[in-house]
Amino acid sequence: MKVELAAFFIRFQKLHPDWAEESSALSLNKKICMFFLKWKVYSRKKDKFNFVEFASQCYKSRKLRGTVVMRRAQRYFGSHSKLKRAVVGQQENIDSAIQQAAEGAGSHAPGVKEERHKKFGSGPKDRTTRWWILVSPDGTQTKFLNLKKFCRENNFNYRDLHLTVTRGTKVRGYSLRRCDDPVKRDADGNLIYESENP
Repeated sequence: MKVELAAFFIRFQKLHPDWAEESSALSLNKKICMFFLKWKVYSRKKDKFNFVEFASQCYKSRKLRGTVVMRRAQRYFGSHSKLKRAVVGQQENIDSAIQQAAEGAGSHAPGVKEERHKKFGSGPKDRTTRWWILVSPDGTQTKFLNLKKFCRENNFNYRDLHLTVTRGTKVRGYSLRRCDDPVKRDADGNLIYESENP
């Protein structure tokens, strides 16, 4: 069935190459059928979007109501309006970013990128801003930066260990607390390790 539809669509498209344009001499019913066939033949989201968009325009102008293809298109009107709003919102965001870049405003202003690199570092591993201190059952304290990495390397459950900070509980006799010492960085944004133990 799909092969026959594809063959018919290709033949019809050769006869009327301008079928999708407004200046086309085809009737609205044939146009909506062609939009539908194009979607079914190629199975692309873009073609579905165009089919439902054309059908919704026809529906608003009170044309082709009650036809089989229109009833098929009405199933998708709800999700189509959400998708259309999302596409419009994305385009507005893109236009705003291009305008900000051209004007040098917002996050594209001079010095903002360098300031961010100084604050957070150049890579994701340098974004930590807090020291942690783990107190063991015998009272020794260990100072470290990356809690998830520490839990992974020392066989601790991250969630349980983090709850020792908020609830005051202990995990296998270990407790965790935050350290108030600031995390120091050099001019390039790299971490400065003064000492591992507090």
